[in-house]
Amino acid sequence: MAGMVQAGLGVSIVPALALRHFDSKWLVARKLAWPGLERVIYLVQRRDRSLSFATDAFRDWVAEHRPDGSGLDVADVSLASDGTQSAAAPGPQ
Repeated sequence: MAGMVQAGLGVSIVPALALRHFDSKWLVARKLAWPGLERVIYLVQRRDRSLSFATDAFRDWVAEHRPDGSGLDVADVSLASDGTQSAAAPGPQ
């Protein structure tokens, strides 16, 4: 899955533990957090490319259907090569 996202074939929704498999140079992760969600999940996409219409529509749908109506957490997560994560400046929306 990481290879497909890195190749620009779309986005992926992954658990926090899977982020260590994603290359930090090319990808950005946005935390998806809903009230009552038992796992931390992220939407991962290429850092340097715009999304296709279909992928952008999917991301918007995810944001619009949060139970609390708060949308996506737009703060990017920096993906380090050792699998650690830290907050980073927002990237392309």
